[in-house]
Amino acid sequence: MGRVNMALALTDRVFLGRLVRISLALVMLSACSQQPAEQESDISGARQTSEPAQEQRADAGVDCRDEVVAAFERLKTSGRPYRKETAVTLDRRTYNETVEFAPPDQMRLSDNSRWIMNAYYIRIGQRAWANWSPFPWGWSEDYPDPRFMQMKLGAVADFAAVLNISPPVYECLGRIEFEGTAYLGYRARLENVVLTFGALSERREPELDRRLEQMPQEWRTIFVDPESRLLAYELVAQDDQLGNPSSKVQYVYPNNIDIEPPLWCRLGLCRSVRR
Repeated sequence: MGRVNMALALTDRVFLGRLVRISLALVMLSACSQQPAEQESDISGARQTSEPAQEQRADAGVDCRDEVVAAFERLKTSGRPYRKETAVTLDRRTYNETVEFAPPDQMRLSDNSRWIMNAYYIRIGQRAWANWSPFPWGWSEDYPDPRFMQMKLGAVADFAAVLNISPPVYECLGRIEFEGTAYLGYRARLENVVLTFGALSERREPELDRRLEQMPQEWRTIFVDPESRLLAYELVAQDDQLGNPSSKVQYVYPNNIDIEPPLWCRLGLCRSVRR
C-alpha cells in the first residue's frame, strides 16, 4: 500500500480539499500492484462463457498487459468516433461524465454530476468553448488547453509511471460474459492510495495509515470486444462485486457523433477569454 503527498491542486474538482481514494484512471493517478490475482472461475456480475474448448484461452491467468495496452492504444489509432461514459461513486454520491471524441481533433464533455458545479467543454481543432454553469449564458470561447483534452481522452492501461512505481500485471480471464455480452476479460489488483495536500504532521501519519488499512481491496477489470479488440468497459470493484462497482466506464462507438460550437456562441452571444 502507499500514500502520495500531493501539494499541487488537482484539476478535477471532485478531489479538491479532501482525502480521497484514487483507484480510477479518470484522475490519472491510479496504481496497480505487481502481483497477478489468483484465477477464479466466477466473478459476481460476470461469468466465464462455456465456449468450445478450442476457443478457450490456454494462457488464462498469465500476464496479458500487452493486450490491455493495445486495446487502449486503439482508441487513438482506430480512427473511430467514440463515447466514454463514466460513473464514479464517492461518499455515496455519484459523479457522472460523458466525453465524446470525433477524429481527428473534436471533443465534447458533459458533466451532470449535480455537485457544486457543472462542466461543459467543446473543442474543435484550435478553438474551444467552456461553460462551468448550468446556464447557456455561461459559455465562453476559451483558449484550448491540450493538457485538459489529453487528461479526458488519454485513457491508458495504467498510470503507474505517474507514481514512479512498477507497471501492473493484468491477469487474463479468458472469455467473460458481462451484462449479456461475451468479452475478453483482464484484471489487475489496485493499490490503495490516499492523497494529501501539503506536509503531513507526525500525528496525522498514523491516522492515514489506519485509513489505508481499512480500505477494502479493489480490482480493475477491463473488458474488450473479442472481434474488434476495442475497449468496452473499465470497472473498479471489490472482489466478487463487479455488479456493483465503485467506478464504471463504458465505451461505445457510434458513427453519428456530430460536434458543433455551442448554440449560444454560434449566435454571437458568448464572451471570449484571452490568456
